[in-house]
Amino acid sequence: MAVPDTTTFTLQDVVNEVNPTTDDLADCFSDANIFLFDPDYSSSVGLLKFRNYNGDFRTGFSASVTDKDPCSLALNQTYYWKRTTFAPVIGDVIYTSATGSGFLSGGNYKFDPGPGNTNNIMKIQSNSGLFQTQAAC
Repeated sequence: MAVPDTTTFTLQDVVNEVNPTTDDLADCFSDANIFLFDPDYSSSVGLLKFRNYNGDFRTGFSASVTDKDPCSLALNQTYYWKRTTFAPVIGDVIYTSATGSGFLSGGNYKFDPGPGNTNNIMKIQSNSGLFQTQAAC
């Protein structure tokens, strides 16, 4: 369960979500997963930076716009996923909207899997947006 998306949550809400080694704000920051912070509140400070931590938000990433010969295409379309790692991974659901509505159509799409890697192909399952498999371009 996420930290509430309000300004009235408490340190205990954060402790319950992060499960730090000790129940203080400094340890919450030390033990938090950086990918679970809501980017809408990245400029917040202190406790408020945890607003909507691990909440229902999606993060954009660039990929090809179509599945026809994707390795030859530019990464010029933004799609979204519930971020837990640097880039989407097998098992993630890919959306066409940051609100989580609209699944990415089934097919193969080029995307950037992260620093130090070359572009890869993600195979998306029809009607579910599920990232099924991955292969190198």
